Amino acid sequence: MSKSLFESNNKYLLASWLVSLKYIKFLFKILALSVKNIRFVSGHELELEVFYKDIYPLLYFFKFHSLAQFNCLVDLVAYDSLKQPFRYVLVYNLLSIKFNFRIRIITKIKEFESVLSSISLFNCANWLEREV
Repeated sequence: MSKSLFESNNKYLLASWLVSLKYIKFLFKILALSVKNIRFVSGHELELEVFYKDIYPLLYFFKFHSLAQFNCLVDLVAYDSLKQPFRYVLVYNLLSIKFNFRIRIITKIKEFESVLSSISLFNCANWLEREV
């Protein structure tokens, strides 16, 4: 009995992996000009590396598009990479409660550049951006 349960779990994982691959292809077609790199990390988390000028339109897309619905900004992290051409790195962690899917959006910023605020999209960003 446990063997059939294991096989059914494998079928489910394979099906969800194929759906996720289709989702990546869909995202890459739509967001091709804004996205530098797209990959899966730790299971079903999607990680996008994007240009810093496109961060606000991408956050808008991921919040309001019917196939995304990432309504929850879980975390906003910034760290400093000394002696790098793009010194600062911003990481937005989003959660789609409807689809039970997480996405990590990474952007790199030079020293004297700025990014548009995401407070108008996510109310919790008010607190998170204060710390960044």
